[in-house]
This record gives sequence, C-alpha cells and structure tokens, in this order.
Amino acid sequence: MMDYVWFIRWFGPSDIYSTQLGELAHRVVKKLYGLGNKKRDPRQIGRRLRRVEWAKRAFDRRGIHTKRRRQQAVANKDDSITTHYHIGKSNKKRLDLKTYTHSRDPAAKGFWTKLQDHILGRLMQHEFDGDTHETFTDDDRKHIRIKDRKLVELQTLRVNYTTYDIRRDQDTINPRNHADVMMLSPEDEPGAHPYWYARVLRIFRVQVISTHPLASTVLSGPQEMEILWVRWLGVEPGYHSGFQRGRLPKVGFVDEADPFAFGFLAPAHIIRGCHLMPSFSDGRTAGLLQTSEPTAARKTDEIDDWQFFYVGIFVDRDMFMRYFPGGGVGHTANQGFFQSTPDNAENEPRGEESGDEEDELESDSEMHQTTMPPSQAQAEQPFAIDSDESVDGESSHDSDESFDSDPEGDDDLNETDVDDWQWDDGYGSA
Repeated sequence: MMDYVWFIRWFGPSDIYSTQLGELAHRVVKKLYGLGNKKRDPRQIGRRLRRVEWAKRAFDRRGIHTKRRRQQAVANKDDSITTHYHIGKSNKKRLDLKTYTHSRDPAAKGFWTKLQDHILGRLMQHEFDGDTHETFTDDDRKHIRIKDRKLVELQTLRVNYTTYDIRRDQDTINPRNHADVMMLSPEDEPGAHPYWYARVLRIFRVQVISTHPLASTVLSGPQEMEILWVRWLGVEPGYHSGFQRGRLPKVGFVDEADPFAFGFLAPAHIIRGCHLMPSFSDGRTAGLLQTSEPTAARKTDEIDDWQFFYVGIFVDRDMFMRYFPGGGVGHTANQGFFQSTPDNAENEPRGEESGDEEDELESDSEMHQTTMPPSQAQAEQPFAIDSDESVDGESSHDSDESFDSDPEGDDDLNETDVDDWQWDDGYGSA
C-alpha cells in the first residue's frame, strides 16, 4: 500500500480506469437485449432503458421501491456503521430444543452439551478457542437454560467488513447456498495458518437464562444471543501452501470421530464469507460422516462429502490481500504465517513455476536495478523500475516504465440469496 498515493498522482483514483462500472452497465444491456425480439437491437435497448429510468424516478417520487431497495433501507436503518453483523428479527420458525437433542443425526451428537459450553463461554467472556472448555462441569451446565426451550431458526446472516482499500462491504451467509465462513485463528505459533474455516449449518436466536454465580442473568433477565451451528474444516496435515510454493490453502472437514467436528460460533467472530473449491482429484468420501440418512451437515441429495477443498484467495482483491504478506489496511492476521518458512521448504514442490525460472526472474530484476541511474533510484526508492534495454546493450530510461503492483437475516423478507439485476444500485426488477 505504500505506492497507493504515488499511483493516484500518476493515474488518478481507481474509479477512472476500473472496469467495474462498465461491467455493471453491460449486465443491463444483456438483460434488455433478452427482452426484445432481436431486431433493431440498439433502438429497442435504448427505449427500454429510458422506460426503466422513468419508472425508477416515478417510484422514488411516490416512495415505492423494489424489494431489494426496501431491504437495503431496513438494513441501513437498523444497522449503524459500527455494527459487525445483522440477523433478522423474525420469529416465524420456532423449533423445540428436542428437535436436535433427540435427533439421530450424527451431526447433532452432544448438541445440548456443546451449546451450554458455548453459552457459558460467552457469558463469562472467555476468549474463543473452539469451545474446548474442559473446565466446565455438569454442575456448571445445569445453570444454563433456554427460555421455553425454543430455538428461533433464521435464514441469512449479513456480515459487514472493511476492505483493503478502506471501503465498506458486506457478505451474506446462507446455510443453503453460501454457507462457508472464515475467522481469525487463535493459534499464534510460527507457521500456523492465519484463519479457521467452517460451514454454517443453522442460524439460531435463543433467549438464555443463567443462574451461574459467575454469569448470572437473574437481575438482567433473559439474554438474547445469536448463535451459528457450524461444521469445522481443518488444514490438511503435511500440506504447505503460499506464494513461494504456488499452492492454494487446502482444507477438509474434520472427521466425526473428533468430539469438536461440530460446534457453535458467535457471528461476531466471522471476518467474511469464503469460497471453497472442491479438490476433484481427491474425490469424495463418506468416511468423514458415516451416515446414509438425511443430516443437517449435507444437502438433501448428498450421501458423502468432498474430501478436500481449496480456498479461493483470488475471488476478489480484498480476499487476496488477506493472504498477501503484510495484508491490507485494517486487516488482522497471524504475521508469523507469512514470515516463517519450514525447514523442508526447499524440498517442497513449487507448483507450476520452477526454481530455474524464478532464479532467472530474480537475476533479471537485479540487472535492471543495477542499470538504473543513481538519481532516479533515489527518487523512486520504494519502487523497482524495469527499463527496456536497447539492442546494443545500453539501457534506455526514456522508454515506458512498468511498476510492480499487487493484484485484488435479513428480516426474513427475502427467502432467497439471488440478487436481481441492477445498474449502479438502481434498476432492480419490481
């Protein structure tokens, strides 16, 4: 980020040369093209676009908005700029606690005990460690009760976060189709992966009653809590990833034999949603959760799981900066993961890029840096300038220079996570 101010002075802010606005406008053109009869397309598209603009202005004057804009208005009204997440206030889907405590689903094994441990840990303000609270006894858990023994199940969770370029953005977590999330890892030893990953199975709201002497709600009354029921993923043992090796992080579901394969998570711990891509070469397996009956851990038509997943660190620029050494402004991570190098790193394969090619690139950059005039090197000290060499071996610094740069609940009104087409937060279908 140290070259950001300098880059703006040369080329202007990123909105000038970004293709994002053009891509959003292109969606409108394709949508309107499909509504016509494919004859005299430009004229038809222009007329339809004008109608959409007139309709939008009329809706704004009368206070009539699309479903998406109504949801945005509710979110902006209920959430302040400092709110980390938002879950809807609906109580339509109320479930009895025994739905999970008496379930034959292996994912619900120890459901009530784990939920009590999670609630106790939050009430006592313990630092989150995966809810491995070995100090809690059965006597401690007896102090925790759920009001009316009812769980309110919700559809979506919206997580607000700050991007690498100091902008506000939001991810929508939905257990049905966008269920994978990431959080900061509490592990701080060198080489530990900076993030933990989980798949959200359900989103609950509960009214907690505690009579524990260290976490009592007798005076304050029942305390409302939002809780995520998750299935944890772990990093593949012995697998090393990173830019030096040319590998994406690789994770897989924790085996059901582990008592903490399923657990609970506070929404406040989530950084943002993540994109997990199946490792097709490793195939699928039923050994991680051995059941052929319907389970909350899988979709209704699935009987097994992908054995491993690759973490998509290139889904956008903010996600890339979270894995790049140094991170972005405001990002927090275990810097030891980026700075430490295992002893056997030299013996690890380096992906598609070979060591010879990298040595050649390093020698090439050293040659360019040595041919740069001292005055220019002092003026542009933070940046490495590559200059084109002429045929006779002399460097020509008047040519174009290239600089290295780093790449990139709702209130249950909406029961689906599909966005209507729009242009610049404008023309959504009514």
